[in-house]
Amino acid sequence: MDHLPGERFENDAALIAYLTGVIGGAKIDSEIAPPVVYPKHGFYHPDAPKLFETREEFLAWYAVRRNDHAYDPKALSVGLSEPLVYYRQQNVDALDAMIREIESAQANAMALLSQGSVDFTRLMAPEDPIVDLLLHHGEMLDFKNREDGLAQARRLGVGRIRMT
Repeated sequence: MDHLPGERFENDAALIAYLTGVIGGAKIDSEIAPPVVYPKHGFYHPDAPKLFETREEFLAWYAVRRNDHAYDPKALSVGLSEPLVYYRQQNVDALDAMIREIESAQANAMALLSQGSVDFTRLMAPEDPIVDLLLHHGEMLDFKNREDGLAQARRLGVGRIRMT
């Protein structure tokens, strides 16, 4: 599940190879790769070698960075909630720019990418939030139950929640 930039279209390439080779009968020169399974939730940073499935894994990586901003538990922490599909499509330029801008102000950037409804408990450690501010980019906090999504976000204690 470790992904580097430029490697996220492997499922598309494997599907095309399968369709043309196995179903269409075309000669294929290499073995068809098995599908890559992405996590439902993952912590993202443009400099990280992969998506981190757990907060602990992400913070362990973030805390030991040497060349740029490293996680500082005393600094302001900004949570960014984004759809996972942007990562899969390699469409993360805007997210990368937000992370860089947040870190240039010596604040921590915690980007949580999600497929479907967001699990905001991933931003809690274990009962206290690890973010001071949350920027959510999505249609809803919880696709199945709006009130549950709002309640989960309120537990983060990051201030006023306004849904438009």
